[in-house]
Amino acid sequence: MDDGNILSGSAPRGFVRRSPCVFGAHFISFCTVARRCATGKGDSMIGRRYHVPFIFALVVLLIGCGGQESAGTHGTANAWVSFNEGLARARKEQKPVVIDFYTSWCKWCKVMDERTFSKPEIAAYLGDHFVSIRINAESKTDRLDYEGKAYTPVELTRHFRVTGFPSLAYLDREGKLITVVPGFVPPETFLPLLKYINKECYKQQMTFDEFMKRKGECE
Repeated sequence: MDDGNILSGSAPRGFVRRSPCVFGAHFISFCTVARRCATGKGDSMIGRRYHVPFIFALVVLLIGCGGQESAGTHGTANAWVSFNEGLARARKEQKPVVIDFYTSWCKWCKVMDERTFSKPEIAAYLGDHFVSIRINAESKTDRLDYEGKAYTPVELTRHFRVTGFPSLAYLDREGKLITVVPGFVPPETFLPLLKYINKECYKQQMTFDEFMKRKGECE
C-alpha cells in the first residue's frame, strides 16, 4: 500500500494531534493519485470501485488551533447520530454519510459549528439527504464497527488517515469511503459540496470545479 496522502501527496506516518495549517480555502485536482487509486496501485481512500480521475480537497489556514481549549459539547445544529447507528440508517434509507471528526480543543471545529453547521439551509439539506455522524477523534472507549472490524474512535480516525481537525469524511450509501476533506469549510462552499456528493457527480468523472461551473448539475 502507498503511504502517500491522497489529499496532498505527502506521506503521513502516524497520527498528528493538530489542525491542518495551510493557506486559504481552495480546491486541488489530483489526477495522478486518483488514477493510482482507481487502478488499485495506490491508497484506497476514495474507494477502488470508482474511477475518479480528480479528487477535490480543501486546504485551510487554521490560525491558533494548536492551543488547548476547554472541553464541551461540540455542536447542536444537526441531528448527529452515533457511528454504528448512522451506518445502519444510511444503508436502510439509502443516504450518503458525512462524518465530522473533531476534538474538544480544536478552535476551528467550533467555528465550523457557528458559521457552517448552524445555517438553516445546511441543516435542512443534511437532514433531508444525509446521515450526519460525529466522532470525537480522541475517544478510546466506544466500539465502532466498520467493514467487518471493530475500532475505537482513535483507531478509526487513523484508519481514515485523518491528521487534522476538523475533517469531514464522506461515505456513499453503502458506507464506502469517498474522500476526506480537511479543514474549516465555509457555508458557501459546504452546501454545493454536499450536493456534489449527494448527486454522485464523482462517479461521472466530474471535478467539483466543473460541477460549480455547471451551476450544481452533473448531467
